[in-house]
Order: sequence, then structure tokens, then C-alpha cells
Amino acid sequence: MSTASQSRTSIPRLEVRGLQVSYGATRVVHGVSFAVQAGSVVGVVGESGSGKTTIARVIAGELEPSAGAVLLDGHALGPRTRELRRAIQVVYQDPFSSLNPRMTVVQVLAELLRVHKIVPRAQIRGRCAELMDLVRLPASVLDAYPRQLSGGQRQRVAIARALALGPRILVADEPTSALDVSVQRTVLDLLADLQRTLGLTIVLISHDLAVIHRLCDRVVVMRAGEIVEDSGAQEFFAAPRSPYSQALLDAAPRLAGRPADL
Repeated sequence: MSTASQSRTSIPRLEVRGLQVSYGATRVVHGVSFAVQAGSVVGVVGESGSGKTTIARVIAGELEPSAGAVLLDGHALGPRTRELRRAIQVVYQDPFSSLNPRMTVVQVLAELLRVHKIVPRAQIRGRCAELMDLVRLPASVLDAYPRQLSGGQRQRVAIARALALGPRILVADEPTSALDVSVQRTVLDLLADLQRTLGLTIVLISHDLAVIHRLCDRVVVMRAGEIVEDSGAQEFFAAPRSPYSQALLDAAPRLAGRPADL
């Protein structure tokens, strides 16, 4: 492999570099840096108020940092153009509040496909059906309103909406915390399958270490706006380096002293 090729392959798909975020006079994120390689899943974990969702909002372009930068494929992100908004998509914690209750599923998806000119107008319905198949839902769901769907179905529709724009990065912000355990498993299995088949790069925000263990290659542990550990998932669950990380593991009921899937 040439030096130029090695350089290209070493560039992370996403890099958060020296990120600082303040709300008014209160700084909530303090110089956070981590990288996400293409096709990998990095979990950002921590207690409520640790800054993990704030970082997700900065990555998604919903919040401007006080200092630092977010890089996509080695390029610092400035104002989010339509192309950049397509490149980084978000799946939110509560799919019901993130979907328009007055629009059917097909209307939600068709609007995105039309505005971003993803497919010709005549092919929009067919592409919507393909997206339903991708997230393991029947095409009949297209004509339903969000209130007519279960929580798990709504979350899969939200995932389909994010995938409709062909993103390079999917930010999943507590995507299963509003679901019961059996439905969580279904959604996590879907995300794992999509990551493998589509080569998705995923940043998974969660307070649930069982969810992180199920899906992630690397673990970034946040506490009070700072990173206290950044390591491979296998190493993290076998022998966490930070006392805080160990305390989180000890407090995780579904891990019960050893790694366990949902």
C-alpha cells in the first residue's frame, strides 16, 4: 500500500477535536476529543448531565460549540449545507415526538426524498417501500399515522427516515430508552444488521451499558463534561481503566459482574 493510500485509510470518518460547549456562562463540555473510524460503532456513555447528548447535538449540527471542531472525513464542519445535513443523520430517543403526527409514514419519507431529490418523483413510493423492507416493516405501514404504530415500529420508521438520505454517519441518541426490553432487542438487532450490511458509521449515545455492550466497538465514558476513558469495548468490559467506569459497570444490573447482552 502506498503512503498516500495509508494516509487516506487512517483518516477517521468522524473526529471530535477539543470540543468545548457552554450554556450561557456554564461550561458543560470541557475539551472533549475522540475519533470514530468508518464502519465502526462508538458508544458514548455516562450519567445524566455528563455531556453526552450535548456532544451528539454538536455532531448533528444542532448546537454550536464554544471552541473546538467536528471533522467529517478529515474536513472541519462549518455551516451545515444540505449535503452535510444529509451526511449526518440522527435517530432520537422518542420517535413519537420526532415524527409529525399529521403525516403518514409515506408522507414523512416522501417529503425528504422529494426535497433532497434522492430519486425521481415517480419512484418515491417504491423507494419508501424499500426503506420499510430495510427496517423490517411491511409496506402497509406506509399509510399509517405515528399514533397507529407501536413504539418499536415508530422507532424503526425513524431509522428509515434517517437512512432515506444515505448518511455517512448515524447518531443514535438513546434510541431504545423509551422502549421495553423485548423491543429494545429488536431495534438493536436491526441497528447491528444495518451497520454490517450498509457499512454504517454509528455514534451511539446511551446511559445503558448493556446496550453499549450489545452494539459498540469502542466505548467513550463521559463524566461532568470530560472523557474519563476511551477504549475498545472488549477491553472496557473486561478491565475498565477508570474507577468511574468500574463504578458504572458495578451499577449495571443487566451486566451483573460480567458482560451480558440484552
